[in-house]
Amino acid sequence: MKFFLKIIIGVVILVFLVTLGLFISQRIKAKEEPGKDKFSIEATIKSIDPDKKVLVAKVNQANKTLENKVGQDLSLLFSDEGRIKGKSGQAIQLADLKPSTKTQIKGTISNDQFIAEYIIEE
Repeated sequence: MKFFLKIIIGVVILVFLVTLGLFISQRIKAKEEPGKDKFSIEATIKSIDPDKKVLVAKVNQANKTLENKVGQDLSLLFSDEGRIKGKSGQAIQLADLKPSTKTQIKGTISNDQFIAEYIIEE
């Protein structure tokens, strides 16, 4: 009876250690690829179409996700839930932004579409 008890305890400990190892492995992988589908850029507005909620901006600086886009024009779709802050911190509309305005833009990438969720006018 003691033999079977030792085997059961051993199996339980083994299952626990394997589960813990998988959990730690997933956490490490998540830290290696933070925000894989999120982006943050500093950009200059080139054009805006408020009706279509589309803007084109030249990427001046970018996080790792879009570092290959620096110096290029990027077409962004403004999210329906998106927010824009003007220079003085007040909420403004997409139509209030003008070409040549410097901005910080944060968003996500979905199906190869860049979705702007937060824009700060500089």
